Amino acid sequence: MRDFLPRALTGARRLSKRVPRRMASLPILFPSAKAANAIVAGIPCAARAAIGREGELVLVVPGGWEPSLLTQAELARLSRADCTVFADEDALGELALDGLMPDIEPRPVADILASPAYADPAAASHAQAQAARRIIAATGKPTDGLVSRTINRPVSQFLSRQLLRFAGVRPIHATIAASLIGVVMALALFLGGVPGLYAGAVLFQLASMVDGVDGEIARATHRSSKLGATLDTAGDALTNLAFIGGVVFNLWQQGAMRGAQVGLLGLVWLALGLTLLGAQSLLRGGPLSFDALKHEASAKRSPFLQLLGKLASRDVYALAFAVLVLIGLAEAAMIAFALAVLLWLGLVLVAITRPLWQR
Repeated sequence: MRDFLPRALTGARRLSKRVPRRMASLPILFPSAKAANAIVAGIPCAARAAIGREGELVLVVPGGWEPSLLTQAELARLSRADCTVFADEDALGELALDGLMPDIEPRPVADILASPAYADPAAASHAQAQAARRIIAATGKPTDGLVSRTINRPVSQFLSRQLLRFAGVRPIHATIAASLIGVVMALALFLGGVPGLYAGAVLFQLASMVDGVDGEIARATHRSSKLGATLDTAGDALTNLAFIGGVVFNLWQQGAMRGAQVGLLGLVWLALGLTLLGAQSLLRGGPLSFDALKHEASAKRSPFLQLLGKLASRDVYALAFAVLVLIGLAEAAMIAFALAVLLWLGLVLVAITRPLWQR
């Protein structure tokens, strides 16, 4: 990033050297330095607005602006290195304004400076908080199932909003938190006896809800990455395997041998299917993923495969397992799990080998 970025450009004269009058530009108006330094609706939001746009990205703050160290790092991470400048409102006379604030539209500078969102810090802060809420609310996935949309996402997005109040929060922190919940869940299942079985079921559902937080933080702050997706997916798979393994061991300790044996068989089938799907995704050069069957179901528009994909979603089976265990049907849950995994494994084998026998 150019060495002028950490400095504030406090006048129209210096800005005009960087942005000629006829040059295309994307000015972003922030009502204060605090607003510009905001974690979600600040610089990351400005970077989102600049995606696919040509010309200078002009960050405008009244009275000039000295970015915080965190914001400087965010600028270096998100902005195009050769076309980001700072300015104050004196420079707006040269530019057409594209504002991020909801009630600011391209119009004369005098009207902009007189607008409530610009003049009233409280109104500006509220508008930016609402913008941050909308950004986080848009971090859900089109593939979210019914349980995820109605239960898990509201919880995870609430957690994301709270965590993003802290400047140092990163997606990896949420990934670690979800993994730690998985560790505590496994300890409860393996060491806790019958109470541990119930606690493990609740913790498995909690891990399913918290699982969405890392992705939401990544999408809201433009931190999505192949490594992050791989770590998240690997953590999910290990938590799933630990839950089934823990329930199997817990049932064996209680003497419920049929449920333990059938569950162990299902666990082996699950591990085999996940290994095949994960290896396929990595061999294709993508991040670790186990969604190949789900993508194929969507592409083929098969109602049966789409229904199976929805039932096999983590949000659905985590809640189902939690409910069945809590009402005393853990053994029945293992039998149902093994039958479902056997069907799923068959479809996985067909999907993976189809390119070979279609040649």
